[in-house]
Amino acid sequence: MKKNNFFFFPISLITLMWVIFFLDFLFINVSFNKYGILPRSVNGLIGIIVCPFLHANLFHLVSNTIPLLILLSITTYFFRKTNIEIIVLISLLGGLFVWIFGRPCYHIGASILIFGLASFLVFFGILSKKFISSILSIIICIFYGSTLIIGLIPIFPGVSWEGHLFGTISGLIIANMYSKKVS
Repeated sequence: MKKNNFFFFPISLITLMWVIFFLDFLFINVSFNKYGILPRSVNGLIGIIVCPFLHANLFHLVSNTIPLLILLSITTYFFRKTNIEIIVLISLLGGLFVWIFGRPCYHIGASILIFGLASFLVFFGILSKKFISSILSIIICIFYGSTLIIGLIPIFPGVSWEGHLFGTISGLIIANMYSKKVS
């Protein structure tokens, strides 16, 4: 991926999220949210893949758009050769953890990916001990640190704190894997 094209992938994913949201909105009698992660249910397995593209309402979608755009852009820019692999692994691993351990309700939204990417960038910076990665880690902690901590606490009704928790854990696991590759 060329340096000047690093923004294409994040914009494409965000656009897909918005298109799916508006399609869901247009089909009033159908809710795509039933395709979210439903823990320990065969029907809920599809949610592991599609969960990041499903949102409960406009506020949910908007609140996921900016952090996801920023974190996807950073990951795509600094991990040009492996960015898609990292993003897919975080999404699938975090989604699988939610499917195994989550509460028996539908889990939707891009939080697994947001918390996973933030966690990946923070822990990669710590574990790899590379200068630029360490600076990125500090910047992510400054801008998202309190959100990352508060999001792990089950205090907000209707919010999948499990998605936040298992996204964070999957980001740590993937950061550990990738930091060993560059050491």
